[in-house]
Amino acid sequence: MKDQNSVLVSSGTEREQELRQNVQKSPQSPAAYYRLGCFLNEDGNLSEAANMLRKAIALDSGAAPFYQELGLVLGKAGMLEKAAELLRWALVLKPEYPEAINNLGVILRRAGELREAETCFRRALSLKPLFADAYNNLGLVLAEEVQDQEEALQCFRKAVKLEPDNANVQYNLGLALKSRHEFKEAEACLQQALQLSADFIEADFSLAELYLLQGRYELGWTKYDDLRLLERRHGQLPLPHWQGECLQGKKILLYADQGYGDTLQFLRYARKVAAMATETGLLVQKPLERLVRQSLPECRVWDSSEILSLAEYDLACPFLSLPHWFHTKLESMPQENSYVQPEAEEAAAWAEKLRRIDSKGKLRIGAVWAGNAAHSNDKNRSMPLTALQSLFQQEEFCWVSLQVGERANDIKKLPVPAEITDVSLQLKDFATTAAVIANLELVLTIDSAVAHLAGAMGKKTWLMLPFNPDWRWLLEREDSPWYLSMRLFRQQRIGDWAEVVINVKKALEAVKREQK
Repeated sequence: MKDQNSVLVSSGTEREQELRQNVQKSPQSPAAYYRLGCFLNEDGNLSEAANMLRKAIALDSGAAPFYQELGLVLGKAGMLEKAAELLRWALVLKPEYPEAINNLGVILRRAGELREAETCFRRALSLKPLFADAYNNLGLVLAEEVQDQEEALQCFRKAVKLEPDNANVQYNLGLALKSRHEFKEAEACLQQALQLSADFIEADFSLAELYLLQGRYELGWTKYDDLRLLERRHGQLPLPHWQGECLQGKKILLYADQGYGDTLQFLRYARKVAAMATETGLLVQKPLERLVRQSLPECRVWDSSEILSLAEYDLACPFLSLPHWFHTKLESMPQENSYVQPEAEEAAAWAEKLRRIDSKGKLRIGAVWAGNAAHSNDKNRSMPLTALQSLFQQEEFCWVSLQVGERANDIKKLPVPAEITDVSLQLKDFATTAAVIANLELVLTIDSAVAHLAGAMGKKTWLMLPFNPDWRWLLEREDSPWYLSMRLFRQQRIGDWAEVVINVKKALEAVKREQK
């Protein structure tokens, strides 16, 4: 018996042959080229699809669908500007063309033109009120605009009502519900998306993150780890992967496969592994190498820019797989209070620098207000520096900026000058940042690598979180089982940093009273 995929491939091949024969029989028929172009577009053969559609346009330059389809092809190829141009021309030829208007909105959204994209989707819906795809796309663009979460949710609900068997809209509704903390219904939507499309990795991954966010680690770790490795196959080392088996007589290489914060958080497992293996190597990002080397002398440390002989090791395991293979639960969290530390001489040098900056002995607080701009959730987790302006005006504290990158320049753009010392140009790696933090009483930060660094050092850390936090910060609680020295300040409404800062200010007032 032939399996179903074989039947589909055969059917597709026969359809393609039929369409090509039609072109050969009618070489002056624009419709024949158009139909073949549509098929090739759907099949992923973008280059030939574009050629067929251009031939269709050459034979009939007044057909709006030809321009729309070619726009879709070029959009898939990443040629957004040209795609938008073709879709606009389709609308010149046929102004009331909801499909083209909707697709133009998709291109504009991808180009970051959210407001114009929103206008397109609303226009498409005015022409075609039962247009599920336009509702779904409008929901997506509104969800990106943070303040329009309620309408985004309603758009996804309408899309699901119109097309209940569409896995993508079920998935988007699930994410919208998750962002509003309506977790039971969100879980049901994500599961429904998987029932409709069993290989929907994004839906399965989001379900894993939902489990972890809720602390349902027994469900979350395996799914999260398996799917993460499936998505990041290109980043895995060509060694047998450790899966919790005995390491006696074995050499194992633990390696970073995600961000700095992830490496710092799960580095806590390195000593547990080192106690089991003959040798434990740590392959970390270059900015972390010096800090990790001086913090874990029992391990052999490499940075990701070095050439190392993998043949030296029997097994490998990414840091993010370690909680899975150690069967981590909330009640069995490895809670080393300070598993990374700066070099003593460098910390002493910074102690002297900070004494020269503040000779009055004020309480020193480090501040970070922005994370990696490339992070998928950066617009939610980073905050404008102006939101912290009122904190910097308190004379009892000496503020030190630990912010690096482009956002370090935010200090110069404040409407009212702030008393905050900028040391960003001297923070050459995480070891240097750790040396500064060692001389602070408190670190106030958004969800960033510095949050993990301060927590891993056991430094008193106040973490300001968005309404929709990353899964590792769990829900509702003000503490973190990952970092005993950390206190969490959470948004109670999406995008509302003002209340968070008010609560931080109250906490600082309590600190001042304690100092007296």
